[in-house]
Amino acid sequence: MTNKQLTIYHNLFIKKSKMKHLFTFLILFTFCFLGAQNFTKLKTFDKIDLGTSGYQVVAAFDSKIVFKLGNTNDPHLLYISDGTVSGTKEIDALTSSDYFDRFVNDDPTYLYFVKEISGSNDELIRMNKATSVLETLGNDFAYKYLRLWNNKLYYMSGSDLMQIDPVTKTVKTVKSSLTQGDPLIFTVFNNKLTIIHRNTTNKVVMTTSDGTLAGTIEVKDFGIDVAANFKAEGPWIHDDKLFFVIRARYNGVFDKSMWASDGTDAGTKKIKAIDLQNSGAFYDITGIDGGSYFYFRASDPSSTVMQLFRTDGTEAGTIKLGADKLKAAESFVNYKGKTYFAATDLSNVGNIFSVENDEVTSLYNNNATGVTLGGPFVFNDSLFFIGNNSALGSEFWKSDGSANGLSAVVQGNLASGASIFTATASGKYIYYTKRINGEEKELWIYDPKKYVAAVKPAIQVLTVFPNPTNNYIQLPENMVEGECEIFDIAGRKIIKMRFLSNKIDVSTLLNGIYNIKINTNNKSYISKFIKL
Repeated sequence: MTNKQLTIYHNLFIKKSKMKHLFTFLILFTFCFLGAQNFTKLKTFDKIDLGTSGYQVVAAFDSKIVFKLGNTNDPHLLYISDGTVSGTKEIDALTSSDYFDRFVNDDPTYLYFVKEISGSNDELIRMNKATSVLETLGNDFAYKYLRLWNNKLYYMSGSDLMQIDPVTKTVKTVKSSLTQGDPLIFTVFNNKLTIIHRNTTNKVVMTTSDGTLAGTIEVKDFGIDVAANFKAEGPWIHDDKLFFVIRARYNGVFDKSMWASDGTDAGTKKIKAIDLQNSGAFYDITGIDGGSYFYFRASDPSSTVMQLFRTDGTEAGTIKLGADKLKAAESFVNYKGKTYFAATDLSNVGNIFSVENDEVTSLYNNNATGVTLGGPFVFNDSLFFIGNNSALGSEFWKSDGSANGLSAVVQGNLASGASIFTATASGKYIYYTKRINGEEKELWIYDPKKYVAAVKPAIQVLTVFPNPTNNYIQLPENMVEGECEIFDIAGRKIIKMRFLSNKIDVSTLLNGIYNIKINTNNKSYISKFIKL
């Protein structure tokens, strides 16, 4: 072996050592679940785009889901499913694309939603969660930013702050002409309605309300230039603080920053630790470390990619995490005292990461699980997510949160060309949508209690040699004919070919780490090798 080859091998070995937390093929495919009895197709939908805004779960309760179907320019149909074929049915037809918050699921008995009537007032409707019976509570010019608080429903109708009693159906104007245009933040915080909006004098302010005219008070003037194209994002509530983003001009200078508020003028402050003037959107991330921090992602002007940050609401307590590992982060959940999320690393490889005490750790590599699409989310005391594996296709995976605790739970269930798009856990089921060959759109459930098949080997682990190699890898003597597929570290298929001897030529491959899948003698095998 030449000095150049030794140097390449050394660098690859160091790189491999740094990836010790990544879950490899050699462990990943040793065992997987094969019980297709877990999965039931509930309904096939025609002419519905499940991959975009056409499918949206608006509420999950009592092992049921309520979801919208349709495209942006078509009527939206409201459906409910109880996890059975007969119980998956249309509730109502909506004509709105639901740009505003028009579904409220905070009541244990009722789901509230708004139905837009073309050429007429909107209708406020409630659905009994047990019987799916609908009841109209009222109609108004508009029901925007619907919120349930202290057993009353609050909403904006034009510029007016309104209240309706769901029991008596009594409507009350809390404050007329509260806003100019639509408010950008409308939430409940510290037992008050909290609204960020433009007032009648064109100032951007924060208003809090206790539901009475006298108790509806402007508490903060943000001092934003009135001519600015003011926008806000959020809010996110964590550790008795309200976090939100304001993008506007101050004294002619563009600014986009994260703010933290306790609901008072003095306690509402901009976090200046990060210069995010040219950043993209901010995203909600669940806090961890005993509730000490709020986690969010944003694009830093020093980089063109999304980065992970954490803050305690102060400048000193806001720092960037995983800067040497991450390019994007999403779908954050708390599980067993840690936060887990899906992300891509600096090589555009999808992964599952955990963060604890400001330390970001990678768990599963993309060439093992693929780019995660739905999740992670917690179900049945396990961590679930959707992965797209180069060998197995689109699959559900479940994990105990450790680097070695991963298994596939849909192996063998999906037809060729099928892809899982979305997944929602509700009670005892996971509801998910899938598309087959880009055409059929189907709603399915996963019910772990229906699992009856034994756990058994699905793809066996194989040792190849020499490893590392320059020219070829050798298989066992009984593997003299079959098919092989070779994938790079990003999960891309590089080679697919037939072999007629137990030696496979890899001389044309670039130097790097590869995974190989062997199909021979009616069995499948996987292995990993290094090409020098």
